Amino acid sequence: METTITKCNGLKYEEEKWNGEILVCNYTNCYAYAINVPKNPLTDKIFINWSHIQPGNLGGINENYKCWNIEQNEEFVTKFINAVKEDLERISYQIIPSTFEEISNDGWKVALCFNTWDYHWYRLNDDGTWSHKSGKSRVTKRDEDWNIIINPKVCNRGSYNNFIGFYMIKKL
Repeated sequence: METTITKCNGLKYEEEKWNGEILVCNYTNCYAYAINVPKNPLTDKIFINWSHIQPGNLGGINENYKCWNIEQNEEFVTKFINAVKEDLERISYQIIPSTFEEISNDGWKVALCFNTWDYHWYRLNDDGTWSHKSGKSRVTKRDEDWNIIINPKVCNRGSYNNFIGFYMIKKL
């Protein structure tokens, strides 16, 4: 089991930013957290509800990427990541494949996984731990066993048993 802290410029773990404002906590999800948008970056207003920040929404793709009873195959993952790319390009960022070990000084790392009906994102913190936000829940550094997350690929992710990969989000 991997126990080495990731060496990368992660984002600051700001519980108050994500958990303190009730509308930000209730109206954002793991995707908003992973791409670091507590408010709509196009309007600078709080999202209307957490279903308004799904992959593709910022980029104008209005397809439902909730994985309701679909098989996660390479074609689906490619389509899903392309929707994320569209969103990030709209706000002057990019997402590129990465590894757990890769080090970067100009972005932050995220990790993606699926279960049979949904997706879930994790993001790297500046202290080398990982955190996530489940739907309307608060952000946390803890996995399903209540352990600090050192590597989302090997932590207890609950039902999200299909680990897709690590990605880097960088400024364009």
